[in-house]
Amino acid sequence: MVLLVLLGGWLRLHDLGAKSLWADELFSVSVAHDHPFVPDNGQPVFERLRILDVTLGQSFLTAKGADQSPPLFELLDKASIALLGLNEFSARFPSALAGCLLLAWLGWRWARAADGTERAVFGWALLLCALDPVLVQYAQEARVYSTGTLLAGMLCGWWFLRWHRGLASSPLPGWGEIAVFVLACYGHNNLVLLSAILLASYGLEALRRGDWRAIARLAVVPLAFLPWVWLSWHTMFFTMDRGIAWVQFTWAQAWAEALRSTGIVFLRPWIWLVCAAALAAGLWRGGARWRGGPRFAPDAAGPLRAFPWLTALAMLLLILAYDALVSAVVARTGVYHYRHIIFMVPAMAMLGGVLFSTWRRPWVHALLVLAVVAAAVQPIRATFAEPKTDVRGAYRFVLARVPPDAPVVGITPADRRFYLDVLAPGAPHLFLPLSVYEPVAYGKACERLRARGAAAVGLVTYQMRAGFIDDLYSLCSDAFERADTFHGNGVVAEVWLRREPSGPPQSPEEGDAVATSCDPPRFKARTTGHVHDLPSAGCHHIAHHQRWTDSPGGHHTASSG
Repeated sequence: MVLLVLLGGWLRLHDLGAKSLWADELFSVSVAHDHPFVPDNGQPVFERLRILDVTLGQSFLTAKGADQSPPLFELLDKASIALLGLNEFSARFPSALAGCLLLAWLGWRWARAADGTERAVFGWALLLCALDPVLVQYAQEARVYSTGTLLAGMLCGWWFLRWHRGLASSPLPGWGEIAVFVLACYGHNNLVLLSAILLASYGLEALRRGDWRAIARLAVVPLAFLPWVWLSWHTMFFTMDRGIAWVQFTWAQAWAEALRSTGIVFLRPWIWLVCAAALAAGLWRGGARWRGGPRFAPDAAGPLRAFPWLTALAMLLLILAYDALVSAVVARTGVYHYRHIIFMVPAMAMLGGVLFSTWRRPWVHALLVLAVVAAAVQPIRATFAEPKTDVRGAYRFVLARVPPDAPVVGITPADRRFYLDVLAPGAPHLFLPLSVYEPVAYGKACERLRARGAAAVGLVTYQMRAGFIDDLYSLCSDAFERADTFHGNGVVAEVWLRREPSGPPQSPEEGDAVATSCDPPRFKARTTGHVHDLPSAGCHHIAHHQRWTDSPGGHHTASSG
């Protein structure tokens, strides 16, 4: 089990900072890095804004209050960046660490198991979570989902233990578990739903027992969450009124999609097949026992343990109830992504462990382990091979082709200055974040670019937003001309050069290029069918329809404009 924890940890930390951050990661990191607790630019510590009205430099509470998700991950990211510096590794480290801690917690529960069933359940949950390709994927993203899965896994593990040992005789949540509930509520809105299901169940049991101390402890969770409700109620109403909707589902459609995601996206068909085979074999053995076959009776020496039907049903109902509540929220808000189901993966892994735990024979478990490991190899390889949106490549392209003081324009959702700070720390770039939802800002941006007198401008946005670069260019084309374009994985970047003043050519003969001394940065322009090298921002003597190029050999040649 120690080796399994180490293997799962290696999968989550392997090449953690190798790939570029993508849009959602950049958003989380921007909230953590670009929004201080107390702004030093005169901005208030908190004001109620829409998410579209938040600008860089405003306070952390303002940014998170405008966001629709609680602030736990961004707080962890602030600490990670403060300790490890600003880079992809530090941005993703809280997620990877949470993934490792989930495995360590499952291994710890395995070591402390009270009986063979508990040991089998937590051992299988550890294996399935360690090799789950989706958990590996989200442990390598600077988002809340891995952190939330850790907290959800602990809550679901305690739920399993109470039902396995007997809910009526098990202790109700103590202060340590209450703290995990509070952290979960501050992690993600869907974890609030999970916490509500569990707290309601424990509250009913506490009322049945007349345990008012337990009721008081449980009441701490919603009371501790009230400050966040006060900070973000405007965003909650905005979201519930479909202010950021991108899907149109009825409740039944959303629930069907959640169940489909649960079975196909997260546990993968191979796990369901193995679980179905184990359940079918268990039912067959159970039928043999019901018929009185001594060979298959689940006694101390037999191949089977008694199947924990009540525990399995409690885990299954928890998963279905969570999916049902999430689906109700999706139907109201229009906000859905399959990763919102990720928090139930540990519960599903434990349910699989319950199915496998009925077997006592080591060779049966060995065959099941081989089947799971063999089926996990290709999905995990695909997870590591899958390219992310190459925002880093786009900014690297731009920064290599503009002078250090050139303006760089980022258009939503690339309006984060993370890669300016990482790739060109200290460079005095003027960063102009633009929102696709605020077209009036485009005219103001052109005015600022003209007033700055920049010789070159860099622009970065996503492929789906490429048309907004065209819109901006239509306003700025009198002052700038397109020189170079970069198309990466889902991202677009451009370099614009200031247009030369109209008038007669400056060369001795019309049409001849004039050699000048200029030191790159070099500008590489890609036009249809040809690749041209353009001069740096300091080369202003350009003849009519002629440009100087720096060839790979270091000499100058003339090429057609």
